[in-house]
Amino acid sequence: MKYLFLVISLSLFFGCDFEQVVDIKIPLKPQLVLNGALNPDSSLIIQLSQNTNSVGEHKMPEFVPNATVTAWEDGKSLGNLKWTGVEGRYRLENVYPETGKTYRIKASATGFPDIEAETTIPKPIDISAHITMQGQDATLKLVLRDAQEEINYYMLTAYAYHPKTTTIGPNGGARTLPASIQWLNCSIKASFLPASSFELEGVGQYCGGFRVLFTDVLMKATENPFEVFLSDINRANGVKTYVVVAAIPKVLLNYEATMYSGGSNLGLFSEPINVIGNVKGGLGLLVSYNGVRYDI
Repeated sequence: MKYLFLVISLSLFFGCDFEQVVDIKIPLKPQLVLNGALNPDSSLIIQLSQNTNSVGEHKMPEFVPNATVTAWEDGKSLGNLKWTGVEGRYRLENVYPETGKTYRIKASATGFPDIEAETTIPKPIDISAHITMQGQDATLKLVLRDAQEEINYYMLTAYAYHPKTTTIGPNGGARTLPASIQWLNCSIKASFLPASSFELEGVGQYCGGFRVLFTDVLMKATENPFEVFLSDINRANGVKTYVVVAAIPKVLLNYEATMYSGGSNLGLFSEPINVIGNVKGGLGLLVSYNGVRYDI
């Protein structure tokens, strides 16, 4: 048993010290962490790692290469996913998730309890877009149609894909940079988002970030126009920029809300925070999305 002593000065009223003893058991046992975002445009792939202690000896997260990861589609076994050797990823080649079907993933690894999670691929969205460019800036005028039959959840995100490149250093040596994803900040203005302008033609304010999640609660049952703006788009060296609008499950919205409900600079006990997930027996989040990707 180890003890952590937290000394708090209460000099505001009494000018004396107050000592509080907090009992924390460390080290904590590591757990498997399963993360994945399934969609019909990509083969089935997840990432598996183990968490590290938030208190005590600090270690970088470790990927788990020797696990058995199995997938099911609507209760029917699809077989085992194969280790790709890259950043904890396991993939099931030539299996593409289908709309409306439920996928369950189970992972087993020596020294850990089994974990599992499932997600159902949402219906595709009904959306149209008109894209205009002005220099390195892009404006997307989109119209989202929502039947209002049930509460739906949506995601808008923007990113740049940087292909593998080889550069020559000052000493003449070659250096290869692997392909990578860069998340991009974008601005969105919509009548159904309280944080943005309620008048599309007005000046108003934009809300944004690299990912914006929202519901259809304030949408109309017909057409819902909104605007997305990106600036300083990079087209050098084969870089491609994309904007994705997709339907998502509610758990992703809840996860995002709890993830950013606190900050890392709020004090010693602000982390780990109680983040919502859906992995039984472990940690992480298995979600799905179904949408449209626009090439900017």
